[in-house]
Amino acid sequence: MIGHAWNSRFTKSRRGTSLVEVIVTMTIASSLLLMATAWIHQSFSLSSKMRENGRHHDQLMRLSRQFRDDVHQADSVESTSETTLALVSGELRIEYAIDGADVTRIERGLDDNLPPSRERFRFRDGSRLSWTRPEDSWVTLLMKRPVTQPDSGLPRPSDLHVRARVGRLRKKPS
Repeated sequence: MIGHAWNSRFTKSRRGTSLVEVIVTMTIASSLLLMATAWIHQSFSLSSKMRENGRHHDQLMRLSRQFRDDVHQADSVESTSETTLALVSGELRIEYAIDGADVTRIERGLDDNLPPSRERFRFRDGSRLSWTRPEDSWVTLLMKRPVTQPDSGLPRPSDLHVRARVGRLRKKPS
């Protein structure tokens, strides 16, 4: 009888789960949850970086297009310092000023009747902008990207290099 009672107790179908099964299930579930959370965090981080890169690229393209158009329309170019460049065309004076990693474009009429128009191009901190006039009829705008590995010994790569001819689109007197 004792053998029969013991045998019948373990041959009946079980209606619950053992503690070991619950612990194993909880461990697997928590591991999956942890991996999913890490993946979501990484996705948000990459999304944020891609958005920042997109904004930076949009600013580069806007500045490139505007700078090239302004230089092509200009009659003359004045560079008062390394951070200021003035383009004069007809009744318009356009000034570009570098302030850290930002460039400000100020458009003024020569008669000063109209208020100046301002446009600001914002770039990543650490970006270096400069312009040169290798020849009288050309102006070059150069932007170097921020250093990500300062001790690599490599030169900074360029994000933008615009070379434009002064007065290219100016109407010639007939």
